[in-house]
Amino acid sequence: MTIIYKTTALTGLVLLTACGGSNNAGSTIALSGSAASATEVSTNTGSFDEDTNALTVGAFSGTLNGNGTQASGGGDTLDISDTGTDDVTAYSDGTSFGVYGDATAVSDIPTGAATYSGSSQLAVIDSNGLYELSGDAAIAANFDTGQVSADITDLNGTQITGIGPDVDVSNGGTVSIDGMTMTGATFSGGTVLLDSTVITSTATANAISTTSGGFYGSDADEVGGVFRLDDQATGDQLIFGNFVGD
Repeated sequence: MTIIYKTTALTGLVLLTACGGSNNAGSTIALSGSAASATEVSTNTGSFDEDTNALTVGAFSGTLNGNGTQASGGGDTLDISDTGTDDVTAYSDGTSFGVYGDATAVSDIPTGAATYSGSSQLAVIDSNGLYELSGDAAIAANFDTGQVSADITDLNGTQITGIGPDVDVSNGGTVSIDGMTMTGATFSGGTVLLDSTVITSTATANAISTTSGGFYGSDADEVGGVFRLDDQATGDQLIFGNFVGD
């Protein structure tokens, strides 16, 4: 079965105007973030102009609408999620999930440990179809050891098989991301694993995990990242998504 990933619109409220990080001056906020698609994980930079609502994220350049739910430009669209966070925002552009925001300065990374709660968007593709899911995210960071982990639970959404009506998915399992390692105010590495009784495909030992994330706001008040698990070479599973928390 060949499936072309096309996400449904996921909208919400972006709170970029509440960003107050020390890295920015005037009305223009410097942005950094990551994106995960069916083919890759990438990092990106950009900017947001509070006066004109002009938004640039990686290759995307457009204008944020009045209620902060969508940005459009050059024939492309970013659907903005309502994550309840002030300094980091989650989005989908139809082929990928990403995060962007006002990154924490390396000098402002605290010591000790922190936990964050938030949300996640993700897609799972296997021989049974495309699963478009969202869930709750719990992220733990130890700034002394440089270790970061995330658990995404309460997965709900839709299974699209292409041969019948879409199927509602509830209690879809848990995505665990362990062993991510900090470098400055960013993190990467680790292992992505889906544990589900609803999605019956499983990853093989040859699956490749890729992650990219960072801390946002003053003193690492918020966190955001993306992840991808690719087992297409020897198995039957592809997972990619994002997570944010405060």
